[in-house]
Amino acid sequence: MIRLHFCELDLNINEISDKVFFIYIESQLVDDYADVMRWTQNLKVLAVYKHYAILVPQNNTQKKVNLSLQMHPQTDNRIY
Repeated sequence: MIRLHFCELDLNINEISDKVFFIYIESQLVDDYADVMRWTQNLKVLAVYKHYAILVPQNNTQKKVNLSLQMHPQTDNRIY
């Protein structure tokens, strides 16, 4: 399980849908409408976290596993 922490500090972001992004973990889409203002019900500077479950293949020869995390802006202005 991965826990990601978010907090909106940008002075230009004031409403739900002002900043929406995709979250990918290990090149798999895990959230197609990540919106911190929606998660906090329009409260700026309020920290929130989200959990994402991922499968890490078991490999007895490796003690560490590298994971990739990508966040990309959503630009199609969908409303959820």
